[in-house]
Amino acid sequence: MLTASELANRLQCSERTIWRMVRKGLPAHRISDRLVRFDAIVVDDWLKNQRRVEPD
Repeated sequence: MLTASELANRLQCSERTIWRMVRKGLPAHRISDRLVRFDAIVVDDWLKNQRRVEPD
């Protein structure tokens, strides 16, 4: 499980971008009120599926 910061480093983007992706449906596991973790395999699958979707 990765933190938002670790995921941002892994994807070479900002934490703000990670939170934008969460609002768009990126799967996240909420541990407590403010603590969120991400499963790397699930994130990779979600990103692959997003690339298959035609842009509006």
